[in-house]
Amino acid sequence: MNPERKGLVRIWLFCAILLPVTVSLGFWQLDRAAQKQAIQATQARLATQSARSFDYTGAAVAEKEVPQNFQPLKVEGRYRPEVFLLDNRIRDGRVGYEVLNMFESRAGGLLLVNRGWIAAPRLRNQFPKIAIPEGSVSIEGFFYKPDGAIPVYGESNIDHLQAEWPKRIQGLDWAAISNLVADEKLLTREFRLKSTSVTGALRPDWRISEMSPEKHLGYAVQWFGLSLALLVLTLLYSLRYRARGGDG
Repeated sequence: MNPERKGLVRIWLFCAILLPVTVSLGFWQLDRAAQKQAIQATQARLATQSARSFDYTGAAVAEKEVPQNFQPLKVEGRYRPEVFLLDNRIRDGRVGYEVLNMFESRAGGLLLVNRGWIAAPRLRNQFPKIAIPEGSVSIEGFFYKPDGAIPVYGESNIDHLQAEWPKRIQGLDWAAISNLVADEKLLTREFRLKSTSVTGALRPDWRISEMSPEKHLGYAVQWFGLSLALLVLTLLYSLRYRARGGDG
């Protein structure tokens, strides 16, 4: 087999391996775009509904019994002193935290309420000053659970060097959080305040995803474009090889 023939075989082999990958990635991005559009449509539809009362008692709740993402809810109870700072949250180019505050419902259950974003102090060993509303309050918001598992690295992602509250965390490690608050009545689902008008809200400008449906569509176009370019270049090389007489 002459060198050009070997080159042709290598190129077709490369195309046969890479082309299915790039096409699959293009369709995956289209699927993600459709999922994000469905999420946005659900969020917009539910936002027009009135909030209904959610009296969590602390009893075990099956996953299917928890209100769906973005369902407007109203919970009465009180904020507790336990506060977690979800690290590395960026807003307008500034580094900060999302403030997650334990909240005890009037019925006795415990929720982890995300009050929104707050800027981080200049020094890493400093923490922002966070006022905790006192007394009985009524809050409005919605439950939110990502559509995929978020990895937690190491035995725990909570900074145990902090002897007091608040505690800095890198992600929602529910097992570690439950152990720290020593309460079996914690519902392991994040409750996000709906707006700045809610008691205790900071900056609740929620980002459901860092990537919009339009970005997914743009990436899909890029993957399909790469697939087309790969196929065209392979065919052009083959035509040039035939024009030269092949093995002859």
